[in-house]
Amino acid sequence: MSMRNRKGPFRDPIAEHESSLLEFVNARDEDLINYAKYFAHSKMALKTKVTEIDSAGFTLQYVDKNAEGGLAQKDVRVQFDAPATTVHDVKKKLANLAKEAKTSLSLDSKMDKSYRAPGSDRLPQIEPVMGTAAVTGFLVLWATLIVGVLVPTLPPQFEELREHLGGRVMFERVAFGILLVHAIECVVVVAAAIYGSFELGDTIASLIRTLLFGLGSLGPVVKAAVNRRTAITNAAARPKK
Repeated sequence: MSMRNRKGPFRDPIAEHESSLLEFVNARDEDLINYAKYFAHSKMALKTKVTEIDSAGFTLQYVDKNAEGGLAQKDVRVQFDAPATTVHDVKKKLANLAKEAKTSLSLDSKMDKSYRAPGSDRLPQIEPVMGTAAVTGFLVLWATLIVGVLVPTLPPQFEELREHLGGRVMFERVAFGILLVHAIECVVVVAAAIYGSFELGDTIASLIRTLLFGLGSLGPVVKAAVNRRTAITNAAARPKK
């Protein structure tokens, strides 16, 4: 029995009900296993049992592998979001924690196959909307800028054209301006990748495309991020069969 505030003027309001609450929570095997897997990150979650409960939370005992690979008894303290004042309040908090654990474990299980960090083939993917002509145009633009900036001497007719357009300094300014704008757009890509739980490969590819093509690649990334977050939220809220 927990000794938390059992004596004195600060007696725990749940103390006298601990026995009945232990009987209540320990009768729910599925919840106990989920508590151990979620709050203690237990892989095996064997012989799960709540040993103490009070207004602040409860202590869960379970058996799992130790560092040597053998089985060992362990425990974890699970805190309530706020102190409970009544038995009904405790039961409600236990139910909420059980729901949180079950939902998160279920989502993690689905995501394990999704975006390689969980259901990637089931979550909305990034769908490029730029056509071949647009991509070709951007590549020609970058090739022109690179030549205009980096090549010191061009054939006479091209050198004359470069000077007519402002010389190497103008090419440098244009290239820098485009890169600066695209770099700012890349910040948006990073935020979208975090929001949409993109895998690392998708994030890097999106950054490269946005750095090269700007808004033409940013739009699909933001759309995919919103769709993926919606899918993840819906999966978490879907009633379990």
